Amino acid sequence: MDILLLLYRLLSPILVLLVILRTVIAIAQGRESFADLKERLTGPNASGPRVWVHAASVGELNAVRAALEHVAQTRKLLVTTTTTTGRETVERWQNPNIACGLAPLDLGWLTHWFVARNGITALIIVENELWPARILSLHDRRLPVLMLNARMSDATMRTWSRFPDTARRIFSGMAAILPQDAQSADRFELLGAARDKLAEVINLKALYLPVDTPLPTAFTGLNRRKILLAAATHDPEERYALKAFQALHATDETLQLIIAPRHPDRGATIAELAAEIGFDVSRRSQKDPFDTPVYIADTMGEMHIWYRIAGAAFVGGSLVNKGGHTPYEPAAHGCPIVHGPSISNFIDSYADVASQFPVWAIDGPKELSDAWAHALDRTPEPYRSDQSGQAVFDVLDHHLR
Repeated sequence: MDILLLLYRLLSPILVLLVILRTVIAIAQGRESFADLKERLTGPNASGPRVWVHAASVGELNAVRAALEHVAQTRKLLVTTTTTTGRETVERWQNPNIACGLAPLDLGWLTHWFVARNGITALIIVENELWPARILSLHDRRLPVLMLNARMSDATMRTWSRFPDTARRIFSGMAAILPQDAQSADRFELLGAARDKLAEVINLKALYLPVDTPLPTAFTGLNRRKILLAAATHDPEERYALKAFQALHATDETLQLIIAPRHPDRGATIAELAAEIGFDVSRRSQKDPFDTPVYIADTMGEMHIWYRIAGAAFVGGSLVNKGGHTPYEPAAHGCPIVHGPSISNFIDSYADVASQFPVWAIDGPKELSDAWAHALDRTPEPYRSDQSGQAVFDVLDHHLR
């Protein structure tokens, strides 16, 4: 056994305690229940046979929904997530062939039990949810493990490279890896994946299916041209957005700004920042009415609402060194896009969308207010990618039992 797996197994009891502690805190705050704690410890129970799919949360699930809906036409799926909002996202799909629940702890013996109990026939890992005990347990049982919309950053590759034996065991045993970009494909190969197991590059986020459930009553009948959105923001992008909005609000006090941070638990801090700048603020998490100049959307799983009602969106992670976030979701909802220079994770995606949809690229925060003003003048049709995803569907059909 190599040193990484030894350390991982030695530290597993501590990880279990941390999961329990985190969930107990969430229960005390009313965000989760004891049933959620039980599910986190053991995973859900569904009648098999099932293809097991694991994704972290809402964004990852939205990206691969089209592929999972395709697989579910001929197979039953069991989708596990890290967050309760991810589980709720799958529930809203209302697909009778897709069961869902919170993921079980990453312990080898527990995975073996979970696989047997649910009649698991294969595992699909979404993006970069690389849990070693889980993957190796499936490898040991000679069950296929696939990576869907797989992503491997340069920093993550360097970390894995420090443990070459573990990396080789993990990646050489994959039945198929469907990378979302050429750089990730090259990195997977360097870590031990066989070239013939690497499928054609396609970013499944291009196949994003827009959420079309009715809007909450509080957000119906609004004038999109009066609403700006700062989406998936990271510190200090909220300050940049507030300063840009301040300049626009000075000339039109009917404008409103929605800030939907990447990490909703920062909602209170962002609200304090907006108040310091001089704005009245309300918060979604506090069930405040949507009637102030600045509205903090500090909840999970509702980004589709903000893209549907906003007339222009700044997509965050792009004025800080985070590599940006997907343009396909705002474009699918017909929301013009502004982004900064840091889009290394989505260079091809932005090029694809910008060829047919209004996108403004800015070099820094001082340009945000002008870009927003120009974007509000556009009312485009929702963007639909011309990628069918058939190549991905074919790979999944070939490898899944």
